[in-house]
Amino acid sequence: TQSTNAFSCGTTSSVPAVIVQKSTITSSCSSTGSVTSCSTITATTGANPVLMGFTGACSKGTAGTLFANFEIDDALQLGTDGASLGFTAAGVICDFTYLSADLTAASHTFEITVDSNDANTAQYACGAAGNCTFWVQEIID
Repeated sequence: TQSTNAFSCGTTSSVPAVIVQKSTITSSCSSTGSVTSCSTITATTGANPVLMGFTGACSKGTAGTLFANFEIDDALQLGTDGASLGFTAAGVICDFTYLSADLTAASHTFEITVDSNDANTAQYACGAAGNCTFWVQEIID
């Protein structure tokens, strides 16, 4: 015999609303040893957190480290270096996200940046190989 169990999450509530804005990056953005801004989105949010993300191709001139980071109002969100993405090949598909703390209700500037750990170029290889997408989603609860 098969047993049937009811599943309940407690009280019923509506799904939180979200506002999504995206930027399609159609050309490569690269850095050699310094933080470079690759795409910017300006959006007005409430006093809520945002989820920021990137999907596309990443490349490093030689095996090494590409540092990915997000900025909100010119403040780096993942520390000075950013998230370390190590490579053993010339290029890979990369996809990463970041959830911010609550922002103030105001207009904000969101950016995605790239940096290299050495004199070899690190880049988001967008364009001929395929476009990349940078997006910001406000989480409204």
